[in-house]
Amino acid sequence: MSDDDVRAGLAEIEERIENLRDAIESCRKGMLVSRAAIFVGGLLLIAELLGLFGPVNLLVALSSLTAIIGGIVWLGANKTSREQALASLRAAQAEWQAATDAIEMSVIGE
Repeated sequence: MSDDDVRAGLAEIEERIENLRDAIESCRKGMLVSRAAIFVGGLLLIAELLGLFGPVNLLVALSSLTAIIGGIVWLGANKTSREQALASLRAAQAEWQAATDAIEMSVIGE
C-alpha cells in the first residue's frame, strides 16, 4: 500500500470518526430529553393524583403516563444506540492508529 492510499484511508476513517461523534452527541441529547419527559410526566401525574389541578382529569393522567413510558422507551433506545456508536468509535480509532503507524515518516531537514 502506498502512502497516498494510506492517507486516503485515513481521511475516510477520520470522516467516519466524526460521524460517530455526531451520533454519540445526538444520543446524549436524546437521553437528556427523554429524562426530562420522564421527570415532567412523573411530576404531572403526582400533581394530578393529589388533585392540585382540581378534579382528576383522565386526559392529563393518561398524557403524563404516556410521557413517562415514552421517555423510558426513548431513553433505552438512545442508550443502546450510544453504546453501539461508542464501540464503533473505539474500533475506528484503533483502525486509525494502525493506519498512522503504517505511514513512513520522513525526516525533515536531512
